[in-house]
Amino acid sequence: AFPMVSSLISPQYHDSSFWKATVSAGAGDANVYDTAVVPVFDDDFEYAHFHGTEDGALKYEGQSPGPGFLGGADVIAAQETDFLWAQAMGYTGPQLDDSAGVSVGTDAKPVEQYTYLDGKVRHFKLIGEGHSTGPGHEVVREIIRDTILG
Repeated sequence: AFPMVSSLISPQYHDSSFWKATVSAGAGDANVYDTAVVPVFDDDFEYAHFHGTEDGALKYEGQSPGPGFLGGADVIAAQETDFLWAQAMGYTGPQLDDSAGVSVGTDAKPVEQYTYLDGKVRHFKLIGEGHSTGPGHEVVREIIRDTILG
């Protein structure tokens, strides 16, 4: 899975549980996350999340309340989101400190990587990038290509 700017929001994760909608909402309507769920992952599942530090729509550090287009739902910080996914996949240690990021970018496109579970869960902090950053980012494109092609 390669989420781009996909931090969890409070309806999806609260009370130490993940939540899902039992019925998909109609076009233009918000989903109602009404069922607690324990995520299940295939053994070969990998998760890599890319998020820009200058995202004005879904703030990297999270926000409460969140933006109006999310109905004011809280946005969970990007690094915390990936820590929660790592826990769901079996990680039992502490959340990595922001200072634990390893530089994997370039001078022109600085990126820091945070890794859990021997790389099964990876968070990429896109320094100075905004909300619309994605596969067009040269470092992101290289990471995705290397993950898919090996």
